[in-house]
Amino acid sequence: DGRLTLEGSPTGNASPDFAAPSLQDRTLLEMRGDEAPRIAMSHVGMAAIDLPALTSFYTDVLGYAITGQGRMPAIGAEPERDYVYLSRDPGEHQQVVLCDGRAAETPSSINQLSLRITSLDELRHMEAILTADDRVKGYRYTCHGNSFSIYFSDPEDNWVELAVESVWYVPAPEGWTLDLSLDNAALIADTEKRVREIPGFLMRADWKAKARDELIALGKLEAEGLVSDVA
Repeated sequence: DGRLTLEGSPTGNASPDFAAPSLQDRTLLEMRGDEAPRIAMSHVGMAAIDLPALTSFYTDVLGYAITGQGRMPAIGAEPERDYVYLSRDPGEHQQVVLCDGRAAETPSSINQLSLRITSLDELRHMEAILTADDRVKGYRYTCHGNSFSIYFSDPEDNWVELAVESVWYVPAPEGWTLDLSLDNAALIADTEKRVREIPGFLMRADWKAKARDELIALGKLEAEGLVSDVA
């Protein structure tokens, strides 16, 4: 019903009219080659004050489908709780896990939940949806060079980022105010001008290729093929 997560191309001019900057000696800051476990990022969990209300926000506004729900029995020191499992990826039964048990006076421990979005047009569309929803409490508009992002606070003060990936790479952290009053062409041109002046600037495709080579050499590439339908 339109809830499958789609992947878009990075935003910006992928074939610029300037020479690609030379690759740095390395792209990763942490270079220890210690043996790493075979792991891969799977999902994030959040405790909710009002589980049904928070579930409604993530399904109605962000389009997640409920893939499972129910009460988990107590296990060890963990009390029994109600859980809701959310996903938009058929390869992951859950991408976001919500459970009850957060006290109303307890602040959120979520710094940010970052979600990719396919295009600047889709980002503008989501801005209109979010600003019309009185459950959304705050906003931060940021261009990181690597991405065009809107941060917002969900109904329980968990910060969520919607990010359009750009074709450029600049070392993090980096950022300035994202000006969505500019049309797409002007916004892309302004951002390209800024990122080219930042030390360490690369085309994202070059950074990705270099980072992959280094991760493989260090034995730290995220494990692939960990989920299997075969028992």
